[in-house]
Amino acid sequence: MHCEKLSVEARIHAARNERLPLRIIVQVLFFEQLQLRTSIAGCLLVSDNVETGAPEGGWATAVRENQVLRVGMDSMKVRVSEIEKECESMKQEIEKLGKVKSDNDESNAGIGNAASTGSGRTRGKMKEEIRNQCEVSDVQRRGGVGI
Repeated sequence: MHCEKLSVEARIHAARNERLPLRIIVQVLFFEQLQLRTSIAGCLLVSDNVETGAPEGGWATAVRENQVLRVGMDSMKVRVSEIEKECESMKQEIEKLGKVKSDNDESNAGIGNAASTGSGRTRGKMKEEIRNQCEVSDVQRRGGVGI
């Protein structure tokens, strides 16, 4: 008698039948235990794959795309942080230049205004360019279109 070929009802009946020899009952129960162990191991293997990130089909693609997007977001955060630091340092430079210009204007007031006005124009241009760059980085940080 092959226990593997018996239906589920036949195995249950054989396990409960007192007239069958003990050896056959043990074989039926042993085969039933093997089948149960195999099915449980298969279920655990599938659930482990889902938890560890090795899903099948469309899930694998979605997980990979999600990872790529996360890496992109992380690099974008780093870049925005660098731009913010650069903008902050430029603002500090603008303030320093403004203080230097006002000090120069005060000291040159008695000597003549021709020299100070020439240097003031280049500083003014520089200030304007730095402000424009900071505004662009502010727009990028807020999610606007940038460089």
